[in-house]
Amino acid sequence: MRQPRRTVLLVLLSVFTLGQILAALAPTYGWLLGARITTALTFGPFFAIGAVAAVELVEQESGLAQLR
Repeated sequence: MRQPRRTVLLVLLSVFTLGQILAALAPTYGWLLGARITTALTFGPFFAIGAVAAVELVEQESGLAQLR
């Protein structure tokens, strides 16, 4: 099941932001740890998908698609 990159990026960024807010407001160490793990799990996929999307945007705008 393939999702549009934009949707996946928005979901990952939303979960990352929610995790950061939860970490800032964490009442106990357990909550802080859970929030930080949540943000860590969304960080990698966000930048991996974002990098691919950025490369595709540059290729479309500058005509570098022939270099592929």
